[in-house]
Amino acid sequence: MLKPFLESKNHKEGDGAGRRTEPPSLLMTDAFLEARSERPAESQDSNQESTSWTIAIDLTASGSVLADGERRPTGARNKIEQILELADSTRGTPLTILVQAPLPLPQTIRPDGSVISNRNDQRMATYRIANGEVELIQENPSLGFSGNLEQLLNRATEEAGDGRLGLFIQSHGFAGDGIGGDTGDMDLQELESTIQNSMAAGGRDSLDLLDLDSCSMGNLAVLDRLEGETKNLVASPETESSFADADGQNLSAALKNLIENPQMSPEQFAKSLVEQARNGENDDSGNLDPEASGTDTLTHYNMEKYSNFENDLGELGESLSRKIQEDPANREVLNSIINGITPFDEEGAIVFGDGEDQRRDIGLFLDGLENALNAGKLADTDGELSRSVTDLKQSLDELIVDYHGEPYRGYDQMAGLSVNLPDSGDSSLGLPRQWLEFLQAL
Repeated sequence: MLKPFLESKNHKEGDGAGRRTEPPSLLMTDAFLEARSERPAESQDSNQESTSWTIAIDLTASGSVLADGERRPTGARNKIEQILELADSTRGTPLTILVQAPLPLPQTIRPDGSVISNRNDQRMATYRIANGEVELIQENPSLGFSGNLEQLLNRATEEAGDGRLGLFIQSHGFAGDGIGGDTGDMDLQELESTIQNSMAAGGRDSLDLLDLDSCSMGNLAVLDRLEGETKNLVASPETESSFADADGQNLSAALKNLIENPQMSPEQFAKSLVEQARNGENDDSGNLDPEASGTDTLTHYNMEKYSNFENDLGELGESLSRKIQEDPANREVLNSIINGITPFDEEGAIVFGDGEDQRRDIGLFLDGLENALNAGKLADTDGELSRSVTDLKQSLDELIVDYHGEPYRGYDQMAGLSVNLPDSGDSSLGLPRQWLEFLQAL
């Protein structure tokens, strides 16, 4: 979920009172399209090497916020314009960009000057950017979040062939409850099946890279569901934010980097996205607030290492459950450790939930366990719990390739993966049984 700053920040869609000051502009001006069409196309080598890149970008569910009774679009308008402007620089590069975005909604201006629109009238436009050219390849009514994504991804897998394939999704994010926006909502199972179906149709096993430009998706439940669907995942454990000229991740800067360095492997490209956050490229350049970053946190996960992490998480859960059985006082110690960890912002996570579960960084939890063991607050005569903590820390280090946390509110002290602590222990999440039993024992 992109967290709007309509009151305390200068929001890009309105004035200081959160009111729209002008209707949204078209995605592409006629002059822009005419200038593109007049440029001679250059021939492309039809025998692309497997190191070629196809990047699919779904902006159709970028979402909106409700302010003063009016719905305000966020994200897609500026991002699509910035991405289309990159067309010239793709000339002669082995990169194809397919980007899908919403067209401006028809609007009615009320007598008081306020704007009303109906999102059921939403239409989508799909553009292909390659070899210096922009082509509007499709315009259609919205098919809903999953339908729009499947349409885009089917086209991208066909385009990619045996080359590298990355997918960026900008939307609201609700951690274990999935993603959503103006075109509807999609739970994690739907997201998983949409990716699976498109990969199977294109003869692929998985994406090379999935970037969720959304709030709260650097979460254990998300990784558990998307294991096998992508080799590399980039996501934020914390909510993302929208400012005057920063909106979550800076996709145009990321694409510029890939255009200039098309030889990057999927792992290198994913890592560069975190490095981009570290270098301040996701920050709001026009705001003097030192905490004005689109991404307070951002993590690159090596999803091929998730199974080892999952096994070690189950072992830790079993050890912790045993400690509670051995001495019920250990429950109080464990809850004290959990309560000592500041939870992530709940705005993105509780939209569909009941607000009882809280997301906390698992690295801080492991540090808390380690400190309690060293201080003798948790008895561990056989060393079993200490070994479980050490094993999970090692597998967490292998899972997380890179993490950036901003130097405020303790983000830079985190490992970069959120877990629900406490948690209702819903077994439908598919997490290790031993871990769920520990959560229930709390």
